[in-house]
Amino acid sequence: MFNQKVLIGTFILAIINFAAGFLWYDVLMADYYPTMEGANRIPINFPILIVGVLIFSYAFTRLFQLIQNNNEPLMGQAIRYGLLVGLLTAVSYALFNHALMQIWSGTHHIVDAIFNTIMAIIMACVLAKYFGPEGARPGGVTGGGDI
Repeated sequence: MFNQKVLIGTFILAIINFAAGFLWYDVLMADYYPTMEGANRIPINFPILIVGVLIFSYAFTRLFQLIQNNNEPLMGQAIRYGLLVGLLTAVSYALFNHALMQIWSGTHHIVDAIFNTIMAIIMACVLAKYFGPEGARPGGVTGGGDI
């Protein structure tokens, strides 16, 4: 469950998460997403944010490791995995928030869901490159089931 490849993959994804999130939300789209008094935590609680990103990155990496198999092209597996994780997390979460919050419009939620789904695909492709075709499991990949 905790091998060196999974831990390094976790840290690679955590760095990608922080860098892409900062670039997207704080640099490129800072004026796009509306804010509401009291809706944003200022200052940001970085210890909690770091723990959350590390948990997500570990789960993402470990699940990718489990689904890898030798029966199909690695990048195809990565794209499918990233898309499914994006749908599971980003798209469903955007719909939940749109139903419950008034801070963002439907368009804001859609843009956020698209960004996060694309990020999940990119992260899965990075993991595929890092793990390589032999897989991350000791002894090679024995198949992790279909998604």
